Amino acid sequence: MSTTDDACVERREQSDLPLDALELERRLRRNDDERKRRAERRKAVKTATTDPRENAEEFLAKHEAGCRACLLAMRDLVAGMSSLAVSVEDDETTKRREALMAVNADTRALDRALAEASYYLTAYDARARGRAMAELREEYERCAAVVTPRARFRFKSRGREARAGASASANATNSVQTEGSPSSGRRCSEGDGGNENENDDGPGVRDRVGETVVIRDVDESEDFVLERCADCEIVLLGCARALRAYDLRRCRIYVACVAGSAHVENLVDCVVCVAARQLRVHAARRVRFHVRTSSRPIVEDSRDVGFAQLVVPTDDAFIREMLKSRGLAEDTGAWKNVDDFKWLKASQSPNWRLLEEDEYRADADAILASIRNASSSTDEP
Repeated sequence: MSTTDDACVERREQSDLPLDALELERRLRRNDDERKRRAERRKAVKTATTDPRENAEEFLAKHEAGCRACLLAMRDLVAGMSSLAVSVEDDETTKRREALMAVNADTRALDRALAEASYYLTAYDARARGRAMAELREEYERCAAVVTPRARFRFKSRGREARAGASASANATNSVQTEGSPSSGRRCSEGDGGNENENDDGPGVRDRVGETVVIRDVDESEDFVLERCADCEIVLLGCARALRAYDLRRCRIYVACVAGSAHVENLVDCVVCVAARQLRVHAARRVRFHVRTSSRPIVEDSRDVGFAQLVVPTDDAFIREMLKSRGLAEDTGAWKNVDDFKWLKASQSPNWRLLEEDEYRADADAILASIRNASSSTDEP
C-alpha cells in the first residue's frame, strides 16, 4: 500500500468522516502526486533535449547587462561632451567619436542577438527586450546628436579647378555606369556572396540593382546578409546560420533554409520566401511573406504586409532533405498567427493580413520558376 493510502486509512480510523469523503481525499492526493511526477518527467525531458545555448534566463541576463553597459557608455560620452568645444576637431573629439562608433557596433550586436534568440524566448520576454532595444536606439540617436553634431551650413566658393574636378568625376562615373554597372541592364546569374566593402563583413549580397543572383554554397556557421538592393531576384539554395536583410526595394527573395532566425528591416514592395526557426519583421511596407517557421512571426512598425505558407518544390529532394534535417520539414501553420508588437488590442491588427488565393498562386508560380532556373543554370566562370 502506498504512503497516500496509509495516510488515508489512518485518518479514517481517527476521523468520523464518511467513507465517501475519505475516498475522495485519497483520490485527490493520488492525482496530485501523479501530477507532480509528470511535471518532473517533463522537466527532465526538456533538460535533456534542450540545446544548452538556448538558455533563456542566461540570455536575458546577458542582454540586459549589455544594454545597461551601452547606456552607461553613452551617458558618459554626453557628460564629457558638455565641457568640450565640439567645433574644434582635436584628439579628444576623435576619441569620443570612435567610442560612439564602438557603442553603435555593440548596439547592433545586441539587436542581432535578440533576433537570433527570439525563437526560444517567450512572447512577453521578446516584447520586453524589443522595447528595451527601441529605447537604446533612441538614446543612441540623442547621444550621436551631441557627440557628432551636424556642421553649420556655409557657402563655399568653387573655383575653376573645383569645377574641372567635378566635371571629370561626373564623366568617370558615367563611363563606369555605361560599361559595367547593374543599371546598364547586365544580369548576373551566379553570385559569390556580395561585393568587397571594408565596412561590410561576412557573406552576403550588397549594393545590387537589377540583377539576378544565385547563391549555392553557403557557410552554415555564418550569418548571411542582404543589404541595399533594388529590383533584384536573389535565390539562396543553401542553409545559413541566420538571415539579416536590410534596405531592399522591389526585390524577390528566396532563401531555402535558415537554421536560426531571419531578421528583415526596411523592406518595401518585396516578396520574401524563407524557412527559418523564427521570423522578425521591422519597418516593412507592402511586402508579401511566404514562410515556414517553428514559432509565430513577429512584425513591428510595419504596414500592409501579407503572409502565406512557404512554397516548396515537390521535385527538389535536396531542399526537402535540408529542411527535414533542420526540423522544418512540416508546416506548423505558425504563419497564420502573427504577433504585431505595435498592436496590443485583442482585435485583428490592421498592419498584416493573410494573402488572397490569387496573390499566393501568382507568387508561387514565379517562385517555382525562379528555383527551377537557379537549379538548372550552369556555373559561370
